[in-house]
Amino acid sequence: MHAPRTEPSFAQSLDRAQAALVAEDRKNCESMFCEILQDDASHLAALRGLAALSLAADEASDADRLLRHALKQSVYHPLAWRGLGQAFIALGRLGRRKPQRDI
Repeated sequence: MHAPRTEPSFAQSLDRAQAALVAEDRKNCESMFCEILQDDASHLAALRGLAALSLAADEASDADRLLRHALKQSVYHPLAWRGLGQAFIALGRLGRRKPQRDI
């Protein structure tokens, strides 16, 4: 007699999604992170994973939105801040400031 199949645990789902991210398997990775976010819309690792996918696809505005949502959940999360910085660079929001002229 076979044991009933169970859904993978939340941790296993996250591990699989992160492995797909490392393997650059965008299609599967994106769907796995989205499944995690259906259960927990504020899951930091899933939000960061989707943001990384967005940055890799030159969709910096999507990454910006996802990382800002992540930072609302955990304002001091260093990886979310790092990702947001990468999104800002991609969007041209960071760079050298022009010197101000004396009046």
